[in-house]
Amino acid sequence: ISDLFCINFMPIIEAFEYNKSIINLNLSYNMIDNNHYVCLNNALKINNTLQYLNLRHTNSQEMHFGIWTLCTESLIINTSLLDLDLSHNSFYNETVYTIHELQNINQLIQIII
Repeated sequence: ISDLFCINFMPIIEAFEYNKSIINLNLSYNMIDNNHYVCLNNALKINNTLQYLNLRHTNSQEMHFGIWTLCTESLIINTSLLDLDLSHNSFYNETVYTIHELQNINQLIQIII
């Protein structure tokens, strides 16, 4: 996937913030940067209809901080998300610990690593 495509999917994340009909968001195989994670984090704090979020194969340098932010901010208060696919990514130990802690706090969510 080209860098141009990564820039162009930002409006999708922004629209999802207020869209009440999207229940499945698949961002797999994209290089998601910190700006994307910030936008996604903000959207997940507001959106209460998304049930499935696929971030499979989204490895980037910013992914660790992005996933940590999702797990410590938006996914603690978002109770509609049931399935988060983080498979086929590399994580720092701190990120894995944070994901585990999230599952203790939000027991509704199933996280695939």
